[in-house]
Amino acid sequence: MSLPDENDDAMTASFTASTFENDPNDPWTAPSQGLSPVDLSTILCKRLLAYDEPQSPGMPLPPIYTTAFDLAQPSGGKVTVLAVNKIMAVSGLSPAAVDKIMNIVVAPTRSRITKGECSVALALVAMAQKNMELTIENLTAHREDLPIPHLPGLESIDFGSTTDTSAMYSTSSTTPRHHPVNVRSSMSDPWRSSTYKGNGYPPPPSYLASPPIPTTDSAIAQDPEAVRVDMHHWFLNLDTIRITFAPEKEGIFLFKHTNYIVESKELALWRKNVVISTEDEFTSQLPIPESLPKQVPLDLELQLENLKRRLPTSIEYFRSMVHVMDRVQKRTEATAADFMRYSLALNALADCERQCHVEDCFSCGQLSEGYSKIGSHICQASNVLEEQAKAMQRGMVEDLKRHRDLLVSVGELLERRDRSREGTMIGILQKRITSNEAKLRGLNASAAAAASAAVAAARAEGSVSAATLGDPGAYDAQIDKVTNNIHSDRANLQLLSQRQVLMQYTLWTEITYYHKNQATIATLYQNFVHEQIKSSQSLRDNWKSLSPIVYQLPMDVNGFN
Repeated sequence: MSLPDENDDAMTASFTASTFENDPNDPWTAPSQGLSPVDLSTILCKRLLAYDEPQSPGMPLPPIYTTAFDLAQPSGGKVTVLAVNKIMAVSGLSPAAVDKIMNIVVAPTRSRITKGECSVALALVAMAQKNMELTIENLTAHREDLPIPHLPGLESIDFGSTTDTSAMYSTSSTTPRHHPVNVRSSMSDPWRSSTYKGNGYPPPPSYLASPPIPTTDSAIAQDPEAVRVDMHHWFLNLDTIRITFAPEKEGIFLFKHTNYIVESKELALWRKNVVISTEDEFTSQLPIPESLPKQVPLDLELQLENLKRRLPTSIEYFRSMVHVMDRVQKRTEATAADFMRYSLALNALADCERQCHVEDCFSCGQLSEGYSKIGSHICQASNVLEEQAKAMQRGMVEDLKRHRDLLVSVGELLERRDRSREGTMIGILQKRITSNEAKLRGLNASAAAAASAAVAAARAEGSVSAATLGDPGAYDAQIDKVTNNIHSDRANLQLLSQRQVLMQYTLWTEITYYHKNQATIATLYQNFVHEQIKSSQSLRDNWKSLSPIVYQLPMDVNGFN
């Protein structure tokens, strides 16, 4: 892989790749050699389909396959390799067997696997427990009569913890008994004695507050300081909504659909206390109070134009930052998976080399015991990195996405405002009213002139009878029609004018909300730095506790005679 400072194209490609898995410049996605071209996710496809559809041919997989996958906290239809490792840790298999299964199922470039691949791993666990040969060919031959994996304590596994699983694998070997092994017999827990004291932040506040968007009849609407204080506290209490895929699809065979799980500390209470209205707010809130137009700043149009001018650039920068931070999170997750696999291999090596070919070789036994302890610490490092990746995903990545989506939403709001017809219709009505008023004046003048002419003519003939004056109501119908049109247009103009004021007020509250949301950027980076400090401190404590162990490993070549 070319370093970025040596090859600008490599750096450009790393920032513009469409997906992390397809980037050839990533060390975790380099093409692996010698892997089976078989798609493992389809090996048990017949049985997986049979489990979903009882009428399909074949036998369904035992429920434990689905249970284990669901408990492993799948995201996007995949589970992490570290979660699968925790499942296999309770199987009672040796590190060598687990390492072999991992090498069969999970390519070195992968940190997540699908449900089909997870089922293959569990099937191989069951085969290993029955002392069957661990090969894909043997799995395929026995896929109709697979043994059921024995996973005691599966439902009690805490997939969100950083527990060291290396000590849970079975081992049948013992260290040489003739001389003491010069390695500490127990490993200190770096999290139990950590010197990290937190970042001094206050405990998280309640998430049940409602956003204090001021309304026209609100008491705080007249008190800007009260609005500012309430907004400040509300942004501190901002709820975090988590949306994940439901483990299983629902529906009949050809019409499967995905369900989403929405988790929120504000949502349940809000649904109980709020009646959702489907009325048009620009109609239901009319007529507007007289004080409402005064609350809209006079330079609102200038603010909107300035915002609209710089918003596209801000959106592109946030999209870039989301992409980069997502890659950082995936790399951290991949590093955690690599450390876990290294730990498995090291523990398997410890079992393999525990008995030296030289009788009473104390140094090899000492070295083998050191392998186990080093593997345990590397497993701890893997767990810390996994938690760091999870925190980064649910924190920094999601927060950046939320702010990016907010910017996009504001941009779409301004586009809808530009497409609005209120301003155009107001101009049309004003012109039509002016035209009709001129027409009405003309009709009134014509009617008056006609009446005057008729009276003058009658007087000249010496008769003033009503019959000879003509029809004085000849223009009344036209005058009434134009007058009614003017009244109707004035009513519509008043309605549209009030709607426009309400729309301006709504736009102002929306961009005020957007502007105040800038304050959450500070919280975003505070939490990010807090998590980085916590992870760095935990890793430091872990490596520091490993330091005396590696320095006590046998180094004297005469000890290996």
